[in-house]
Amino acid sequence: MSKLIKIEPSQCKHLNIDDNCFYFMEYHPRQGYQHGYTNSLIFNFKKSIHDKGQPYKVQAINEVAELVSSFFKRKTLENRNDYIFIPIPTSKSKTDPDYDNRLVSVLEIVKNETGVGYCDVLDRITSIQPLHTSNKSRDATFMHEFRFTCADTTQFHNKTLILFDDIITSGSTYGAAKRLVASSVLHCKIVGLFIAKSRV
Repeated sequence: MSKLIKIEPSQCKHLNIDDNCFYFMEYHPRQGYQHGYTNSLIFNFKKSIHDKGQPYKVQAINEVAELVSSFFKRKTLENRNDYIFIPIPTSKSKTDPDYDNRLVSVLEIVKNETGVGYCDVLDRITSIQPLHTSNKSRDATFMHEFRFTCADTTQFHNKTLILFDDIITSGSTYGAAKRLVASSVLHCKIVGLFIAKSRV
């Protein structure tokens, strides 16, 4: 049973003191899938949708969903409707044929298992090369050109919005998503939840 760990701002250079972000595991970049359970899980979870190893990807999605669901099942929440997951955009726009809905797939399972819902309201304006295969800086502005796709934001008022992603490294992607949500939605609390934190 994995413990939820709070990220201190000093651990991710683009997190601020008022950011509340949490993760379950530590990922070791550039060590390959052989480097323990977390690396293997993330490797399979992020497999291309065109990869032949789709059964491994499906298994990883189910394992991540169980990880997240088990945490909420252990928590006594007075009103699960007060929490809404929002998946952070992956590297591809939703109109891109290579778009991977792995985060949404996880959250659909979590909703069915726990009653905690999600809204897929963020999208990437332009597809980019995945960060783990690119030599570009993670801090480049174009990496974080997102749009908020929900016109009626009243459903989010007075809710805790959980921005969900697979890995956090510097916190710049989370920060961009948080700023966009905060500028689009009034009267809400925003936190971040990640499968893993990348070891720097």
